[in-house]
Amino acid sequence: MLKILIVDDEYQIREGMRSFPWEQYGCEIAGFSEDGEEALLKSRLLQPDIVITDIKMQGMDGLTFAEELKKESPLTGIILLTGFDEAAYARRAVHIHVDDYLLKPASAGDLAASLEKVCSLVRVRQNREQHYEKLNRQIEAALPLLRSNLFSRLANGTFHSAREAERSFSLFDVKTGKYAVIGLKYSLKETSGSDRIREEWMHMMSIGSACEKEYAQYTLALLSFSNNPSLYYLLIFPAEWTAEDCGKAIQMSTHKVKKQLKADLDFDLSFGISRISSDLMGVAELYYQANYALSQCSFFSDNPTLYYNDLSEEGENEIHIPAARREELITAINSGDYTAVSQYVEYLIPPSLPDSVPDITASIQRVMSEVFYVLQQTEEVAPSEVLKEGFRMDLFQELLHSHSQKELRDCAAAIMGSVLQAKQKKTIRHFDVTANQIVAYIREHYQEDLSLDLLADRFHFSTSYISRLIRRCEGINFTEIVTETRLQKAKQLLEDPSLRTLDVGSMVGYHDTSYFIQSFRKRFGVTPNEYRGLMAL
Repeated sequence: MLKILIVDDEYQIREGMRSFPWEQYGCEIAGFSEDGEEALLKSRLLQPDIVITDIKMQGMDGLTFAEELKKESPLTGIILLTGFDEAAYARRAVHIHVDDYLLKPASAGDLAASLEKVCSLVRVRQNREQHYEKLNRQIEAALPLLRSNLFSRLANGTFHSAREAERSFSLFDVKTGKYAVIGLKYSLKETSGSDRIREEWMHMMSIGSACEKEYAQYTLALLSFSNNPSLYYLLIFPAEWTAEDCGKAIQMSTHKVKKQLKADLDFDLSFGISRISSDLMGVAELYYQANYALSQCSFFSDNPTLYYNDLSEEGENEIHIPAARREELITAINSGDYTAVSQYVEYLIPPSLPDSVPDITASIQRVMSEVFYVLQQTEEVAPSEVLKEGFRMDLFQELLHSHSQKELRDCAAAIMGSVLQAKQKKTIRHFDVTANQIVAYIREHYQEDLSLDLLADRFHFSTSYISRLIRRCEGINFTEIVTETRLQKAKQLLEDPSLRTLDVGSMVGYHDTSYFIQSFRKRFGVTPNEYRGLMAL
């Protein structure tokens, strides 16, 4: 039942409201008030669903009360009841989102119509609010997983730009700054069945709790994901921290985690720790570094903490591209999507890269590596074929002699574009060869019961794909080419006077003589017999 609060300074009005059949509308009277101030206090106590209030009252008037009530309880329905039919009241009522407006004396029918309308509005609001509350609870419960997915997407390279990644981070209220990735792994004692699963789950929970406790003390945000039996953490530090500050925080907190888990649960953990970076899109590289350092732990027997910096030369520029990004590049090349290829070049050589010699050299290596990777993966475009297609080798010379990242980016885009064009030319030739084979088959087997389904089974393509190939090759559709082939053959056969029209139609694939005659006349303007007559002249 919806609760109703009646607000009016006239006793007769308040008492008259008691006789209205509220129950018929799923409502009940929760209370009465004589003025706005009292009504506001009672509203806080009674939490009415709908308020019916007079406008003109002593003290706080109805409009002021309604305005204050809407601020505190926006879901409450409000019906204004007054004997003053003035436009100023109506305008203010609309401004404060009053739900309905009745003039005194209002009949029972008017009140019933207004109540039905406002009850419906209130129930919709309440249902929507309950839905949103439930949705918010679900989102809150899923937030840890959703935030972890941000890290996983960065690590796998599925964000296409820093702007896209930053927008997603902002959506889940995850701050940005300086970044490091930590990988850790552990080993379970020999257990079996459900015991192993339960023990593994308990290990994960214990390690996760310890890591969150220690790392969270130094970070703006801590994201994680599991790649069993390893765990990975993305530590986000304040942007103003130096790399040295971040390194000290990692060292102290990692030592505490290892010490605590060893003392409390006798866990032996190995850690692999990446470098520090200010580049959000560089998290994929950090993940690779942490993963590589973690993999080297297997060569030690004392469960070490290994830093990537200790395993590589200072300033060494690695070439690591996430698998997901490379798959996107191959898809773009195969589909002829030059825009996606350009975006990939932007990813390889982001505008933020400086123009120092080491950085340009590293970018050149990245581009060269990716070009040859593309040539390997798109098997139909071998390097020799690229050369035959007039691939601009001078672009490589420009690439090698680039003096800025912009020059390098332009050359890389041109090179990738040349690879795409070579792929497209070879693909077009392949399409044309296939289309010609299909058309030749139709012209050879025209007298049979041909269909797109039959061709699809024979050539192992979909019917829609075969239909497009035929139109590309001949400029007409499947039905038109079958009909044209049959009718042209029929003209040749009709030159033999020993063959009956019935026989000719059957010989070219028509089982219905009348349909054959109709098709022949539509195509050539005469019937088969008339055509024979013309030939005899």
